[in-house]
Amino acid sequence: MERKNNMSYAKNIADYLLIFRRWNHLTQSDCGEMIGHSFQQWQKYEKGTNEMKAAKLLECARMFNNKSYLFDMNAVMTLTPAQYLEKLGTQHNYPPLYHILRRKLSLDSASVSSSNEGIK
Repeated sequence: MERKNNMSYAKNIADYLLIFRRWNHLTQSDCGEMIGHSFQQWQKYEKGTNEMKAAKLLECARMFNNKSYLFDMNAVMTLTPAQYLEKLGTQHNYPPLYHILRRKLSLDSASVSSSNEGIK
């Protein structure tokens, strides 16, 4: 059970990182540079092949928020990626990028409404 939770955590964080990067129109190089890593490392975080530790995630949130990019740590801790994307869509009148990200993450409407369990 613990392994499944860890895999789920890593996948959720990876999805949040993808949503964050694409929503803010950043490249993997931009994100990697901002946190002192290569774009390859950011890519591994985003794909979930390398797990981003909580301390690094908090550091990322501080770095991105200092540069005026939206990185909502509260949402990351309480919402699923599907719910977070839905929140962004609602706040920004569902721009085309919202629909692109839903397809990229293979989210369906059921995953938004049926699961209200975020990362614990």
